[in-house]
Amino acid sequence: MKIAICEDDHHVREENSTIIKKAAQFLKIAVTVLMFESAEQLLFELPDIIPIDLLVLDIQMGKLSGMDLAKKIREKDQDVSLVFVSNYDDYVFDGYEVNAMGYVMKPLKEDKMTHILSRVMKKKVVEEAHLIIEFNQRPTKLYLYDILYVESLGHYLKIVTQSGSYECKGSLVKFSESLTDIFVQVHRSYLVNLNFISAVHQKDILLSNGTVLPVSRNQKRHVKELFLAHYRGLANE
Repeated sequence: MKIAICEDDHHVREENSTIIKKAAQFLKIAVTVLMFESAEQLLFELPDIIPIDLLVLDIQMGKLSGMDLAKKIREKDQDVSLVFVSNYDDYVFDGYEVNAMGYVMKPLKEDKMTHILSRVMKKKVVEEAHLIIEFNQRPTKLYLYDILYVESLGHYLKIVTQSGSYECKGSLVKFSESLTDIFVQVHRSYLVNLNFISAVHQKDILLSNGTVLPVSRNQKRHVKELFLAHYRGLANE
């Protein structure tokens, strides 16, 4: 696992690096820790350090704050995990804007870092889950986290991802056996990724990209319960 620390205080930077390595040792995972003394330095070297699994950012730094840095990073990478470490709690709600994994008050503690690393590892496992389909007469790899929904079209399936759609032969029932429990059947013709559901209405569901899909009467209650449980779980992590 590759972790980057951006902190303008040399002593805090070294202390946080030591804490991260101890937490990783406890979890029995190998880590490489990269350290940067400013947001500008990290942005300058960013093309050379991707992929990064976790960015640990100080909030108050020189001309460019940790929050400003996070926003610039999100312009390039929507998925990298971000954690803020600060003396102030003024920016906690701003963290939601950049989809931060956590906001930790200084000093960083080993038990807190262990929890954060555990979550990053769990996220990596989810992100690496994939399946292989036959598309345009060749094997195509699709990551489960990238799939918005799957639609049954007779003897074919339409798999819609964040970057495009794919068609392959198959049945929805058989295909669902390859998926994780993050997918829910909302209708006899649709399987949907809970991560992309924005709202459950009386007769349909709204996805985060604006797509509206039907929800069957006998599935609506189940879908709504799973949807609420999923987001309550995310909020409590």
